[in-house]
Amino acid sequence: MKALAKESPDTAASIVCQLALIFASKSHPYHYERGFALSLWPELSGDRCATFPTELTESPESLFSDLVGKCPQLSGKFPTDFTGNWSTGKFIPAKKVSKALQWVETRVKQYAEGDQRLFRGLLLVLRHCATQKLAYWEATDLPVALAKMAPEVDEKQRAKRAFKWPEDGCSFVCRHGNIFVCSRDDQNRTAIADFSVWPPSVHWLREYAIDAAFSPSGKFVTVAAEPDKYFYTVRLRSGPTDKKFDVLALPGPRVRGENGYKHCAFFGEQVVALLWYERNKSPKRHPLFQQGNHLVDDKSFRPALDLHKSSVDWKNLEYEMLVVRVARTADDSEVLIWGEHGFERLGSGSFRKSFTLMGAANDSDWTSVPAGPDGFFYIDERILYEIHRGAASVLHLPKLTNVMEVRPGPDGSLLLKEGDNKPGDWGKVYWPNAKEMIRLKPGLLPDVDPNDLRHLFWLEDRQQLLLFLDKEVRFIPWEEIENLPRMKAL
Repeated sequence: MKALAKESPDTAASIVCQLALIFASKSHPYHYERGFALSLWPELSGDRCATFPTELTESPESLFSDLVGKCPQLSGKFPTDFTGNWSTGKFIPAKKVSKALQWVETRVKQYAEGDQRLFRGLLLVLRHCATQKLAYWEATDLPVALAKMAPEVDEKQRAKRAFKWPEDGCSFVCRHGNIFVCSRDDQNRTAIADFSVWPPSVHWLREYAIDAAFSPSGKFVTVAAEPDKYFYTVRLRSGPTDKKFDVLALPGPRVRGENGYKHCAFFGEQVVALLWYERNKSPKRHPLFQQGNHLVDDKSFRPALDLHKSSVDWKNLEYEMLVVRVARTADDSEVLIWGEHGFERLGSGSFRKSFTLMGAANDSDWTSVPAGPDGFFYIDERILYEIHRGAASVLHLPKLTNVMEVRPGPDGSLLLKEGDNKPGDWGKVYWPNAKEMIRLKPGLLPDVDPNDLRHLFWLEDRQQLLLFLDKEVRFIPWEEIENLPRMKAL
């Protein structure tokens, strides 16, 4: 009481509200939602902007009648809206929550499906409050653990279809058939997971792989660092679980700099790698081809457009974020992707430019899928293209402008992983020949935030879609998807 007396009535009332919500978080459910609350609704842009009816809210003062009796200067000072960071916002008493929920549901239904994502957390909380006859109260920047509520689902089905990584989860790195390579975010180990069985069997490597690849014969290469180290070497194994490995490196002294290598791939059975750019330390970067245990740069390829001088204009790009990747055609021809071109190897061992892409491949998640005996599908600037040897790229699905990845799907289809989009889908199954597609809507996984979905894969052996989330992997049987409505792809 003495501490509160030293503050202004407005500040004291705000502190009381914050402490009350922190205390309530120990016994009542709450939900973290980045960037949105009822108090922030009027700040949204365009058609989503709205003001919540004041008659559906009240001052939280009624919760503190005893305190106001002892400190009458607090009367009328309790906040009813955000005043900035570390503040509380709108309060809806339990008796008004049902009407508030009805108003929000009606308003949100007017928005495009993709725009409705933003209100998912709000609706979860209001529905829970309505069911449990609880009040709703919001705050920002309180010192409580982050928590998210999820809609009610069939928990038995969820448990059957979900594989949770130990501790903080794993990030997908590469795939070979049913074998998936995934790295721990704490930089201590890498998982070799076999998804031919469920739950998958997992073997751990004591290294942190930032890139990896398999050769056609099953050899395995990683760009990886020892636990808690940040110098990445190129490590070649006969197989993914082999403890022994050869370190491939440039001839002569160790690479200057602190990080070493960045990317790797196989072209046939030959490793191709790329140095990590470090200003004033790394040389001009070309693709590095394996010769024995050495990596030798091939200067017939153009160098990455990096800046090496010390007087760098930091407003401009410091280095070109190129990757080394290999695309394949349906007849198993291999195409080395470097910059804005695809290269094929001649009988003499030299390379020729066979493909001119829409732009330089500079995304570590660059993906491709065979398109006939002489071409492949790929993503550039979040757009899907098809390209064939000696021909220009052809645009597919021009209305899809945020496609993150393309991967092979069932029956000649493509799996498209999408980022934010107006329909709100987390992806599409697309049949390019028939020009048809199936929308993968959030309702397929009602307890999953679409923003947590990272990758989509098709498991032929198990006839399942495999979905990599932040901290777990889910599957959906294909039979639940194939009968969904198909629509014409425009």
